[in-house]
Amino acid sequence: MAHPTAWQWVIHGPDNALREEVVRGLLALVSEKAAYRYALCGCGDVVKWGEGKHFISPRGCGHRLCPRCSRKSGQRNCRRVLKWLGTQPHGALFTMCLTQPVVKGETLRAARNRMVLKERRYLKRCKAAGMVAAMVSTHIVWSKGWQGWHYHVHLFMEFDRRARDPGLCPVGCQMLRDWWLDTGRHEHVQAEEDSCRLVMESGRPITSVAGDEGDTDFWTEGDTWAMRAVQYPVRDMVQGVSSLRFGGEQKVMEAAVCQLLTDSAGWKLRRTTGLWRKEPPAAVEVVEPVVADVVLSAAAPAGSSPSSVVGTLSGLYRAAIGGFSDAKTVFRELELNVRNKSDFARRYVRFCRSAWKGMDDG
Repeated sequence: MAHPTAWQWVIHGPDNALREEVVRGLLALVSEKAAYRYALCGCGDVVKWGEGKHFISPRGCGHRLCPRCSRKSGQRNCRRVLKWLGTQPHGALFTMCLTQPVVKGETLRAARNRMVLKERRYLKRCKAAGMVAAMVSTHIVWSKGWQGWHYHVHLFMEFDRRARDPGLCPVGCQMLRDWWLDTGRHEHVQAEEDSCRLVMESGRPITSVAGDEGDTDFWTEGDTWAMRAVQYPVRDMVQGVSSLRFGGEQKVMEAAVCQLLTDSAGWKLRRTTGLWRKEPPAAVEVVEPVVADVVLSAAAPAGSSPSSVVGTLSGLYRAAIGGFSDAKTVFRELELNVRNKSDFARRYVRFCRSAWKGMDDG
C-alpha cells in the first residue's frame, strides 16, 4: 500500500494497519482496480463553503471493510433512529449485548452461523413481548485470550409503553437477560449484569436529538443527560470494523480479511427493524448522492442552499503550511466543526492546527 497522506493518517489512524491487509487481499482475491480505489480512500476529499461555513465533503471508497466508509454507511441508520426519538413519543429503550462462547480455532463463518439462529429466536421473542423497533449491530472481535472469534451482537431496542405495565409482567433487564440464557442454553451462553441496560423509560420526544444528523465523526456531544443517553450507544454500535477489533496482529488481520473477502457475501453487519426501518412521519428522507459508485457524505444540512467547492483538502493543506493566509483561515474554521473527544477528533484538531499555526506548532 502506498504511504498514506497526512489526511489519511487523520481519518484512518491506527486502522491503516488493517487497510494494508485489505489492499493485499483485494489485489490477490479481487482486482487491482478495487485495491487502488480502496487505498485512495480520503485522497479526494474536498472543502466546500455553504450555510456560512466551511466543511469537508468526503470522497470514500465505499468498501465494507473500510473503517471510515463503514462508519459513514452506519450514519444513515444512526440518523434515522435519532430522528424517530427526536420527533415521536417513544417507549422504553434498552441496550442488550448477545454473546456466545468463543471456540478456539473456529472460522469466522462458523462463529456467525452459531449466532444467527439464536439471534433470530431472541428477536422473535422480544417482538412478541412488545418490541416495536430495534437497531442491530454485529461486532467481529478477535479474542487473544481464547484465540478465537468473539462474534457478538449489540441491540438498541424500543418496547411499547404497555410492555412496561407493572400489571402485565413488565419487560425489564433481568427478563431480557433470562431470555438470552434460555435461547442459548444448549451452548451455555452468558448474560452478565452489565450486558443489558435500561437507557430510558417511555416518554415524550427527545427534542434535543431531533437535529442530530447521526455523524460519527463531526458530531456534537449532547448537553443534556437524555441526549447523551441515546447518542453514545447508537454511535458505538455503528463503528464498524477496525484494527483493534481484529486483534491488531498481522496474521490475525490477514486471516480475518481473507475470510471476509471470500465468505461474507450477503452478511449484514448492521440493520434496523420495526418502526426504525422507515423515516418518522415528521421527518423528510435525505437521499445521499452517489457518483461513480462512491458514496458521498451528506456534509451540508438538509435543505441547505447550494454549496461551492473551495478546493481539495490536500491542496489547501499544502497552501496553508506554505504560508497562504486564506488557506490558514479555512483550517482555523474547520477545527471548530468538532465538538467531541473521540480519538478521531483529537487527530483532526492536531491536523487543523498544524495547518493554520504552522507545522512546528502542531
